[in-house]
Amino acid sequence: MSAIRWFAGLFLVILCAAAGCGKGPTAASAPVEKPVCTSFPEGEKWQVEIPLQKPEPVVVRIRRTDLADYSISLTRGGIETAVNCEDISGFALREYAVLGSGPREQLLLVGESGGTGASSTLLSLLNASTGSLVTLSFGHNHSGLYPEDEEELPENAAGAAHAEDLALLRRLKYAFGFTDAEVLASRGSDPELCWYFWRLDNYPLGTRPLKARTYPGKPVCRASVNAELVDGDETYTAYFKAGVVAYDKRLNAHWVVYHPDDYYDWPTCLLRHGPYLVIGMRYGAVAAMDLTSRRLGVYQVLGKNEDVESLAVRDGKVLANGLREVPLGPTGGGGPR
Repeated sequence: MSAIRWFAGLFLVILCAAAGCGKGPTAASAPVEKPVCTSFPEGEKWQVEIPLQKPEPVVVRIRRTDLADYSISLTRGGIETAVNCEDISGFALREYAVLGSGPREQLLLVGESGGTGASSTLLSLLNASTGSLVTLSFGHNHSGLYPEDEEELPENAAGAAHAEDLALLRRLKYAFGFTDAEVLASRGSDPELCWYFWRLDNYPLGTRPLKARTYPGKPVCRASVNAELVDGDETYTAYFKAGVVAYDKRLNAHWVVYHPDDYYDWPTCLLRHGPYLVIGMRYGAVAAMDLTSRRLGVYQVLGKNEDVESLAVRDGKVLANGLREVPLGPTGGGGPR
């Protein structure tokens, strides 16, 4: 019988989705829709002038002087004054929106920083009446294992004078992709969050059978492929800075087999031996999943300064790098032994 049929836990996804139905951010956070935004120019240096009308006419001038260095000024009645924009230093401004639903117009600045592994989103609100710039940012971990974003505030945003502006930014952050536990609760069937929910369902690891949520179609992991193993209808894929996913061609569905505790311990090679899928990893560890019982063992087979580069069977034994035997069966604690 196909191994994935033992993992056909689609009902778990349905139950989770049902449990999270209607659960979004709480009423206290009161998210609002994303405003219509205008993109800033491309290029290393540019200048943009944005007129605001309420409570009085003022022109906001934003200059980009380097890759992530900016100056902002307000011109009112022919007098130009500078705005302290230290808190947006290091971010690349991408777009802006004029918010004018209240008695005064405000300018929302949106920026970003970071790379492929992690990044941050900047939301900054310019109050033209006071000349203050209140900033909120939140960081994203792109591994998929820790999708909850972390809110970050500079010191100047903590004062009571900025409470109203900060409250607005906290309502806006969801429209710009902020993800917290309540948002995640409604996305149990989202394959892009498969690593997160696998960890949520199975940690701490032990000797009990592991749970697996089944997702339709092929895996959606954007990471590069380190190893691939085709075994009948199933294809097992090991991903860089991630884990191992199984895809069943006949069912056209996939599920997570394993993800290491730290994504820097990513899988390097795969081997099928009897009921076991054996997974070599960085730093000398090997995981062995019994696809029949759904039990997992994780072992420290080599030294922690040596990666598992190959797995092979010799005289009925599984060897890592042709040298060390890999024990098979659950470890009792789920971690390297």
